[in-house]
Parts: sequence; C-alpha cells; structure tokens
Amino acid sequence: MLAWLCKKLEEITFIGYKYPEENLVAIARLRKNTLKKLEFAHDDVMYSDFFNINAKKEISEIFGKAWSPTPSSQLHPVILDPLSGDSDEYIAPYLLADIR
Repeated sequence: MLAWLCKKLEEITFIGYKYPEENLVAIARLRKNTLKKLEFAHDDVMYSDFFNINAKKEISEIFGKAWSPTPSSQLHPVILDPLSGDSDEYIAPYLLADIR
C-alpha cells in the first residue's frame, strides 16, 4: 500500500516483519523508475511454493542491477537481539537522513 500511495517514494527499509516475496516483486514493478533502495532482511521474506517466481532474480532484472535481501550477518546486532545495544545507533541515521 505504501508503494502505491507515496508517489515520491525512493527508499523502503522494512526489517522485523514478515513479508511475502511476491509483494516485493510487486513493489519493484510499481516503483521501478523511482525506487533507489529496497531493503528487506532475508529472514523476513516469506518464500512460497505456491507462486512460481524467483524474487531475487526478477527484482534484479527490474532494477537493472543485482539485488538480494540483506543477510542476517549484515544486519546491525540490535536488530537480531534488541538487548545487545541501543537501537538508536541503528535507527537515528535513517531518521536524520529523512529530515534533510
């Protein structure tokens, strides 16, 4: 819904919530000309045997560059374990970038 309503949407970082892979492809198709960043944690993507799609491949083709969900090893430690640190370390840069 966000990708549909926000005409100037340039970045999506969606971590900590499960998301179906077919919806990732739909976002890429809808915002292929304007979306600069599509970031989802690998463990949050719900893969389906029902849909015959390869989200990683199709999104890469849509954007014209390699794309893949972010592996757990590349996530900030506080995302994997909220007790491992201060979440502001991770969240603040995103919020400050939006303000500018």
